Amino acid sequence: MSEFKDVESKATVLVSQSHDGEGQGGGRSDAIIIEKGLRRGLLERHISLISLASVIGASCFYGFGYALYLSGPLGFVVWALMQSIGEVTTMFPIAGGFIEHANRFVDPALGFSIAWTYYFMWSVFLGSEWNGAILILRYWISDERMPEWAWVLVFAVFFSILTTRGVVVYGEIEYYLGWFKIFSLLLCYFLSLLVNVGGFGNGYIGFKYWGHPTGYYVGTEIISLAAGETKDPIKSIPKGVKNVVWRILFVYIGLIFFQGLVCPSDSDQLVNASSKSASSPFTIAFTNAGWAWSGHFVNVLIIIAFISSANGTIYVQSRAIYSLALSGRAPKFFAITSKTGVPYIAILTSVLWGFLALMNLGTTAGKVFTYLISIGGSASYITWAGIIFTHLRVRAALDKQGIPQSSYPFKAPGTIWIYRLNLFLCIFLLLIQGFTAFERPFSVATFITSYITIPVSVVLFVGWKLWHKTHWVRLSEMDFSDRLVKPEDEEVIRDSHTMSGTPSLRPEEIALAVGQVAQLLRPANVRFSFSGGAAATLIRMQYGLTLRSTDDIDLVIQPTSTFSAESISAWLIKHYPNEFVVKTVYGVSSPALVFKKSDGRITHIEVEIFDVNAWPQRPQYNLDDPQNEVITVDLSGVQVPVFGPRWQLREKIVTAFERQGNRKSDTDLEDASNLLMVVGQNSVNLVGHEDAVRHFLLKRPEIRQRLELKVNCPEVLGSPWTWDGSAGVYWRFEGEKLRYLDQKLHQHEFEWDEKKSVYSLTVGGRSWYYDTNTGGLVPHGGV
Repeated sequence: MSEFKDVESKATVLVSQSHDGEGQGGGRSDAIIIEKGLRRGLLERHISLISLASVIGASCFYGFGYALYLSGPLGFVVWALMQSIGEVTTMFPIAGGFIEHANRFVDPALGFSIAWTYYFMWSVFLGSEWNGAILILRYWISDERMPEWAWVLVFAVFFSILTTRGVVVYGEIEYYLGWFKIFSLLLCYFLSLLVNVGGFGNGYIGFKYWGHPTGYYVGTEIISLAAGETKDPIKSIPKGVKNVVWRILFVYIGLIFFQGLVCPSDSDQLVNASSKSASSPFTIAFTNAGWAWSGHFVNVLIIIAFISSANGTIYVQSRAIYSLALSGRAPKFFAITSKTGVPYIAILTSVLWGFLALMNLGTTAGKVFTYLISIGGSASYITWAGIIFTHLRVRAALDKQGIPQSSYPFKAPGTIWIYRLNLFLCIFLLLIQGFTAFERPFSVATFITSYITIPVSVVLFVGWKLWHKTHWVRLSEMDFSDRLVKPEDEEVIRDSHTMSGTPSLRPEEIALAVGQVAQLLRPANVRFSFSGGAAATLIRMQYGLTLRSTDDIDLVIQPTSTFSAESISAWLIKHYPNEFVVKTVYGVSSPALVFKKSDGRITHIEVEIFDVNAWPQRPQYNLDDPQNEVITVDLSGVQVPVFGPRWQLREKIVTAFERQGNRKSDTDLEDASNLLMVVGQNSVNLVGHEDAVRHFLLKRPEIRQRLELKVNCPEVLGSPWTWDGSAGVYWRFEGEKLRYLDQKLHQHEFEWDEKKSVYSLTVGGRSWYYDTNTGGLVPHGGV
């Protein structure tokens, strides 16, 4: 397998952190990587640049030497793999991607095995990166001056400090290093063209070195993991499938082409080199052209790319193990974060994998490098095989259940036999990729490193299956009720899909489902209250307002010594196996109520449960706090506790602000507008979040224009904004400065009139001044 990799997964994780995320009430985890304790700090410019530059690793400058030497194209495998990903992911764009698809459509044990194999793959790659960097640095500093173990310690300290600075620092580093890598790659392309046409006086080369170059594409499956954070997966995922192909063309095919033009594919230096930099096709070509210092030039590029690649690999590892811990598939302590939201235990554990580079103390560094890559390479084949197998299972179940292929948002082109063949090729390549071990004499080391991941994956699968007694999902059992379909095939109304794609419930169905959940919770003897969209609908029903649909049920419990949000979820599934099933959405498993809709269809309604201990940053979940009002709604004789309208108004205005750019934000604003009719306009004063109220008033100009209120947020402001109906502005003092809000609610300062010694402003062609006697705004004239 390859000795270079597509680090696109790093960009995938970043997408998670750049998006608005928390669900109604903040309950649903935003991604397989982003949950609870992490912080969102990446900007759009970070995401755009990293998504391109992340495919450029250090091995792009030197690893292709081995690829050129070995040959063996995988273009067909990658193309077919991306089609499989596109078909399943557009229907089920959940965070966690192919791992969660395997959980749901094959067996949770397979999802567990793939998840850990995938983590192991990236962990091994970290060791190979450190090993490669040591080889590069030998070009300048000999082993006598700096032994290998010392370099490993330096790397461990350096990357521990670098990666625990938080996601903002990571984004900035990757942003600028990304530009450097792109320009470096383009420069190498340009210099290769000059070498090829004899621009250095070396003579024309043309295509005489061209043989049968190849490329390896580890990481192209990553687009699946980003689907949970994709705004419009029906359109975006197929485009992303094509974008990955273009990135392969720009980086990998571009490298193969230009390196193949200027470097002989049979050069012994490609394999037998004293330093990795010397084996770089670019170094060989530039040196042959007469540039003696080319080794220094390529080495600098490799070291910069190494810092970026290792930094990103640790980031991916730490967020992956953090997510596994949150979902119960790894020890819980990996989910611990610092006050600034850094999962430091997961990060430091990931850094330790770099010590695999110390293996080269017992053998040659070149062999260790190949061994580590071989381990990671076989892990990638297993991952790919799992993705393709899941696709085949989903397609078979869709056909068995009579779901027409014309309704697929994206259909993998060609016959299904293409993808069966691709599964066979992945397994075949996995089995033969270590064939050199069987050459005489038999190589035990090569055999182990080529095939060790196979028994490891099997042990993970069997162990999880036996311990948790998971079952193989039959084709007839697969639940496709929440699949996304082509827009013209949708039979649901506005708000019909959330990010999870669950069909909406009519108001009367919501009331019936909430009543069922309330009755089933009674025997647990735990206090609870419904929140989110379901609660908003019940309040609207209670007060005769316009009703709306929703898609899930949120509720908050008051934790006890017996129950927490997590344990009550497990209790529901255990005690009511016929009423609840396990549903995995956004990488998190939740109970889902088995519900019969009014049209006779059976659907699974996700029930998200929260408590204040799990979400300490949300004191509004504390049912013991009298400020968090709970009212009782009668649903056909069933008394259901629901958070009151003032509580919901505060929650809706704040979440609308937090989820700007997400279509759910508009639903929150609409709910808040309706709730004002119930609780009165001045209830906005109770929100206690100045920016959120400002956002609400900006988005609802009809309320802003008729509302005279004081927005008082004592924890943010020293004084409230005062509304002046005549001038049509909010104003307030900040120290000795007088400020006002314009029609777009942007802050401005009053001008100081030196002649009249007053604060003045002009709004709508009219001038006003601040009267110190009345403490208000007075029209100019007679001053």
